[in-house]
Amino acid sequence: MLLAGFGYLLRYEMRAGVGAPQTGSWPQGSALPFDPSHSNLVMFSHPRCPCTRASLAELEALLAQSGCEIRATLCFLAPDDDPDWKDTPLVRKARDIPGLRVVFDRNGTLAARFGARTSGQVLVFDRAGRNVFSGGITSARGHAGDNRGSAHLLAFVRGEKTAALSTPVYGCALDDPAVVASPYR
Repeated sequence: MLLAGFGYLLRYEMRAGVGAPQTGSWPQGSALPFDPSHSNLVMFSHPRCPCTRASLAELEALLAQSGCEIRATLCFLAPDDDPDWKDTPLVRKARDIPGLRVVFDRNGTLAARFGARTSGQVLVFDRAGRNVFSGGITSARGHAGDNRGSAHLLAFVRGEKTAALSTPVYGCALDDPAVVASPYR
């Protein structure tokens, strides 16, 4: 019984969510402003997803190592503009990350525009607005540390020649009713 439970947890931890498709370019008509003088990173997160803590840690490390090369925005899901969703530990942590702009995505409108369906989804666009990365920046649910997504983004920021890349996204579904109703804050 113990082994079966451990096996279930391991499968859950390693199961990726639905990733956003490579969009080709910055979505037309997006409410998020595009900054052509920088690469633009957009991360979509659920403010109550426990898996997102690791994604925030990876994002913080990435921004610290990238200097001022990336214009980063974190879009937190906020159903019906509910104020309880705007003051969770994840939101407070994100607000403390230097260089990170935090916005609230009322009812997932921005996530839908960008094709994001899983908390922790990161999209990066070069200065011309081309999508150069779509995926996650952790190696499993709730695990910070070495991973392909962060390594690719650091190489991109350093000006190393990189091809567009897509990696798995490990997090809760942005519209998961179990997370939406969760008391986690």
